Amino acid sequence: IQSQAVWMPAVHAAGGTAGGSLDASVTTRVGDLVILVVGLRGAPTVVPGLVDDFWVAPSLYSFHTIAVQTSTLNPVAGSISVPAAPSFAGLQLVWHAVTSGPVTGFQNSNPGISLIH
Repeated sequence: IQSQAVWMPAVHAAGGTAGGSLDASVTTRVGDLVILVVGLRGAPTVVPGLVDDFWVAPSLYSFHTIAVQTSTLNPVAGSISVPAAPSFAGLQLVWHAVTSGPVTGFQNSNPGISLIH
């Protein structure tokens, strides 16, 4: 049995308060195309051609950011402004990324959860 180390994209998400913002960033290999989506949490969904499941509801998501990873010190990032309504407290949004690069091909990231508190 041979072991191997494979680079996987990583999403880091932060919560926020009503009237503030929810932020996420993606770190992957330099030169990879990154597509960052955000949506409501859903059951694990299998997408053909990708190894890991998506945790975003299939009909309740939005493409947020499409960019190329230019350096490991400058991750691809996204931000959403949260309305200043207290009724949003407790809402969770899930961030996911799909990356494509010459070395790794298509990959999806871990889910990153932002909580409005």
